[in-house]
Amino acid sequence: MSFIFTIVPPFCFKLIHTYIIILFLIFNLIISITIPLSFLSYRKQLNYCILI
Repeated sequence: MSFIFTIVPPFCFKLIHTYIIILFLIFNLIISITIPLSFLSYRKQLNYCILI
């Protein structure tokens, strides 16, 4: 059991590390797409409020 444990962690850590990086990249992409969109919609709402 301890033998398996000594072999597995480095590999697992590497997998987890790449997985976290990929997740982070996807998260950044989503944020960079949604923030301008939400900002645009927010400005539209502001314009409507000013008009009214």
